[in-house]
Amino acid sequence: MTQLREAMIDAMLLRGFSPRTHQSYLSAVVGLVRYYHRPPDQISEPEIQRYFLYLVKERQLSPASCRLILNGLVFLYRQVLERPFSIALTLPKRPQRIPELLTREEVAAILAACTHHKRRMLLTLCYGCGLRLNELVHLQVSDIDGERCLLRIDQGKGHKDRLVEMSATLLVQLRDYWRALRPLQWLFPGRDSGMPLCANTPQKYYTEAKRQAWSERQQSRVLPVTYYHQVITLPHQLNGWVGLHPKKIYQLFFRVVWGTLKAFGEDPKRLGGQLGVVAVLHTWGQQLWRHVHLHCLIPGGALDHEGRWHAARSTYLFPDRAVARVVRGRMVSELRQAWKRGELSRITRAGEVDELLDRLMKIDWVVYTKPWLRNPETVLAYLSRYTHRTAISDARIGELTDGEVAVAYKDYQDRDRWKKMTLKGEELIRRFLLHVLPKGLMRIRHYGFLANRCRREKLAQIREILGGAGAESVEERGEAEAHSPQWPCPKCHQGHLRPSQMLAPVRLDGA
Repeated sequence: MTQLREAMIDAMLLRGFSPRTHQSYLSAVVGLVRYYHRPPDQISEPEIQRYFLYLVKERQLSPASCRLILNGLVFLYRQVLERPFSIALTLPKRPQRIPELLTREEVAAILAACTHHKRRMLLTLCYGCGLRLNELVHLQVSDIDGERCLLRIDQGKGHKDRLVEMSATLLVQLRDYWRALRPLQWLFPGRDSGMPLCANTPQKYYTEAKRQAWSERQQSRVLPVTYYHQVITLPHQLNGWVGLHPKKIYQLFFRVVWGTLKAFGEDPKRLGGQLGVVAVLHTWGQQLWRHVHLHCLIPGGALDHEGRWHAARSTYLFPDRAVARVVRGRMVSELRQAWKRGELSRITRAGEVDELLDRLMKIDWVVYTKPWLRNPETVLAYLSRYTHRTAISDARIGELTDGEVAVAYKDYQDRDRWKKMTLKGEELIRRFLLHVLPKGLMRIRHYGFLANRCRREKLAQIREILGGAGAESVEERGEAEAHSPQWPCPKCHQGHLRPSQMLAPVRLDGA
């Protein structure tokens, strides 16, 4: 440890800075030193100004990150080096965003999705008392004042104690939780009962509950028709552009796919009405390379302007090759127009745009559709695994040995066998970060009669047209009927299909 680093740590300790502030300020100084390869006391003020220009222009850091780095450098020069720091830096304005606010019904659905007593109590207490994560995981049993319905927060934000009121209902739930699990010291102990939970654990509980609630909500909207699971893949030749302009290309991809499916659905020769689509963006493959594709779950039919339902006429929704060609043409056209409007400004090599787009028009794009005559809930369960999670689950990450991580993956080219690959820790993080979406980009989108503004009315109308069948949710149908549903015949649209036998897929040798 250098003398300057040790002096800075001592200065932060004397002022009572939190461990996270220590880490942030030290990281700010390390970034400046690595950029110039000189100690900070040898870096001039004009050089610091150029460094912030690099952070904003090249690294495109957020305003909050720039201000945090600025605070760290101000502390170093004024408090540790005792040098004047009079640089007038103009940083980007902080964007004002409306936070995501959940309705009472959404909160109730998330809490109901938690079947584990400890997890449900943890999320209920967090919501009911408005606690921060660090405060939540460090609660002790002795912090509950049942007589006055108060909860003591010991050394919360700003190293301050405070008392939080609890409702009588919440207090009853806490007592039931204590009787069931009998925690000793910590209200929510970790694997070791003598230690509290990690602060990341409640976030995992919330994400899992939110995923389960989303899946149950989608299943309650299932119609008694054949569903189609369509996967549309963006060619890997565009991966470089995705890295430069992810938000723009993802938005274009959503728009092109929905525009294509909408046009096919409105075609009088096909369905002649409005489709309903749930589209989920995935950007990864099993080995975490960039593999951009859209999963679309589509009910097999369309609703026309006169309120009539047109069911799909065959076991496939639309010809895959025709969909692929239209998506290819529209996407190439959208990319060319975006380039002319200056929205792909980071593509600087001369002639690259025309060269790549011409090459994309000469290759076949991949579109795959599979009909689900029964149990579309299976597709929803698959999609829900990654609606509120990115790229890889914890179960696939194995042991860490000498800086290398074992990762399990499924090899689809070798009969779907599970295999293991070993990656450097840095490489695993690099691949994972390829799939972090830009801020504000919605991974899940609903279109057509499944759009948020009209879904309730349109689904009720379709169920009424279908004779009331399926008007209730999957849970309300009864266990026996839910496991053996009846689906309209795709030929006559009058009878019902009844599954008689399930045939497992078989891969022929050499295929």
